[in-house]
Amino acid sequence: MRSLAVFHVDGDLKMSLQPEGLDGSVVEPGLNFHYGNRRILFLFGPTAVGKTALLRDFFSDGFEVVNADSVQVYRGLDIGSAKKPLPESPRHHLIDILEPDEAFNVASFIRLADEACRDILSRGLTPVLSGGTAYYFKHFLYGLSEAPEVDPDVRASVGQWMKSLGNGREAREAAHARLAEVDPVSAARINVNDVYRITRAIEVYLQTGLPLSSFALPSAPRGGMKPLVIGLYREKEDLSSRIRLRVDEMFRMGLTEEIRRLLAAGASSRWQSMGAIGYREFIEALEADSGDSDIPEGGAMSCGSGEEVSGEAFEDPGVKRRLSRFDALSDSDLEGIKDKIVLDSIHYAKRQLTFFRSFKLVHWVHPDAFGDFAETYLF
Repeated sequence: MRSLAVFHVDGDLKMSLQPEGLDGSVVEPGLNFHYGNRRILFLFGPTAVGKTALLRDFFSDGFEVVNADSVQVYRGLDIGSAKKPLPESPRHHLIDILEPDEAFNVASFIRLADEACRDILSRGLTPVLSGGTAYYFKHFLYGLSEAPEVDPDVRASVGQWMKSLGNGREAREAAHARLAEVDPVSAARINVNDVYRITRAIEVYLQTGLPLSSFALPSAPRGGMKPLVIGLYREKEDLSSRIRLRVDEMFRMGLTEEIRRLLAAGASSRWQSMGAIGYREFIEALEADSGDSDIPEGGAMSCGSGEEVSGEAFEDPGVKRRLSRFDALSDSDLEGIKDKIVLDSIHYAKRQLTFFRSFKLVHWVHPDAFGDFAETYLF
C-alpha cells in the first residue's frame, strides 16, 4: 500500500518507465520515426497571427502541412476552430480525424504526426508542422520525458475525485488549485480550463510522489530531424484587433448553429473538445449553476456539418435541457459569450507566445516580412 498527500489508494503501484508528455500521456515504444537529418519546418504563432494565409501564399508547392492544432483534429468543430475555410493547397494532414467526444493527447499526436511526415517525405516533399498547440510542437521536436506509467487504480481514484468536485468553472479552479499545491510548475503552464492535463499531472504526482514537472525533457531534437523553426508575431494591439475581427466572422459564419448541432449530438463539459475556446464559453453559460453535464451513455452521435442527429442523443434529458437553455439565449447573452471568447482568445494568445518563446533557435518573423524570409531560408 502507498499513501500520498492527495489520495489514498490500496494496492501495489507500478513503476515501469514509459515516455510521457506534459499531459501525462504515454507513447508506445517503437513508434517514433527517425528523420535521418531531413528537414522539418515548424511554423507556429498565436491565434489569429496569420498562419493560414502564409501557408497558402508560400507553401503551396513542395510542402504539405501537418496540423498541430488540438481542436482542428475534431470533426464538426469547424467554425470555432477556424478550420474553415481551409485552403485547397497545400494539403493538410490530421484534420477531422476524431469524433468530438473522443479524447486526444500529445502521445497520439506524435505518433500520427510521425506517420504523416513519413508519408510526406517519401514523396519528396517537405513537412510543415503548423498550428497553435504549443506543447504539441515542443514534444514533437524534443520528445517526451521519462515518467512512470499511471496505474489504473490511481487513474480511477483521481477520476472519482475530479467527479466529486462537480462541474463548471469552480470545479476546474479547485482542481487547478490542488495541482498548484503539489506541482506549481505544471500548474503555471497548464490553463485552468485544461481538465485533461490537470488530471494527468495529478495522476503522476499520486503515482510517484513527485511532480510531473520534475521529469526532465530531452534538450536535442529527436529522431535525427533537422528543424527550421519559424515563429510568427504581431504587435499586441494588432493581434487583439485581429482576434476581435476573427470572432465576429465566426459568428457571421454560423458559430451558434455549429454549437447547437454539437449540443444536439450530446456535447457537454465532459467532452475534452468542449474545453476549447469558442466552445467552452457556450458550455459554461449553459451549465452554470445547473450541475448539468451528463451525456448519453452511448456517447456522441455523428455531428459533422449539416448532418442530422438521430434520436438517441437528442432524447436524452440532459441534451434537451441544454438545447432548451441554448434556444432561450437572448441577443444580449450571445454578445456576452462573444465578448468572453474574444477575451479568452487574447489571454490565450499571450500564453502561447510565452510558451513559444521558451523554444531555442527560433526565427521570429512578422507576417508582413515573410516574403524576404522565405527567399533566404525556404527557396
